[in-house]
Amino acid sequence: MIFGWLSPEGKMYECPYYGHIGLAYDLVEEYKIDKHRLFADYDISAEDDMLLFTGWVKIGKDQSTNGYAVIPPEAGSCGLKVRIAKVTEEQKRYLKHMYDEEPDKFSGIWLSWMGEIGVI
Repeated sequence: MIFGWLSPEGKMYECPYYGHIGLAYDLVEEYKIDKHRLFADYDISAEDDMLLFTGWVKIGKDQSTNGYAVIPPEAGSCGLKVRIAKVTEEQKRYLKHMYDEEPDKFSGIWLSWMGEIGVI
């Protein structure tokens, strides 16, 4: 299985299982996401929420199904539910490829969400 962050441009940055937060910190630095300017009006301090807020998709593991958990940009662990960014066509293409390779790894809410955004 692949874990990591999918950029708005459709580039996958892989990390080990439970490596999302460390990778998020590195990506915020690498992409020079200005946390003070972009998030001044919101209570966002965690790097993973910053990535979600700016259009990244988090790909992890769904503990209940042992398949993929795909966290879209409008979600966030801080509870902030805003649709600042939407899933891009490039991200959809990457997710479609993932689904085509391992359809049995997507189920429940994740499968439903991918249908809603037109991936499958």
